[in-house]
Amino acid sequence: MAAIDKAIEDLESRDRVDKSMYQEVALKYGCSCSAVSQRWRGVSRTKQARDEEKQAVPPQQELGLVQYIEDLHLNGLAPTREMIQNFGSEVAGRDVSESWVDRFLHRNYEHLTIR
Repeated sequence: MAAIDKAIEDLESRDRVDKSMYQEVALKYGCSCSAVSQRWRGVSRTKQARDEEKQAVPPQQELGLVQYIEDLHLNGLAPTREMIQNFGSEVAGRDVSESWVDRFLHRNYEHLTIR
C-alpha cells in the first residue's frame, strides 16, 4: 500500500481531524503534507480513480460486456473486433475507437478467450 493511502487510513481512524494533523501524518508515513491534505479533502484522487473516470465504458458495465462476450463464445459465436467495437459503442452511448478495443481486450485478457 502506498504511503499516501496509509496516511489517509490513519486520518480515517481518528475521531477528529484538523489541519495540524496533516503534517503529523505526512511525516509519520513519509509523504507530502499537501498531498495528504488534497487527498483528504477530495481535491485529488488516486490514479486508478482518475483512469476509471476517463474510461468510455465504466468498469461495472465493462464486466457486463465481458460476460456477454463470453456467453456468445460459449454458444459458438466468437465475436470479431468489429463486433466488440459495436458492443462497446452501444454501452458507451457514443462511438468507441479501434484502440478502445485493444485496451478493452488488454484490460480483460484473463476473462476472455482470444484467438
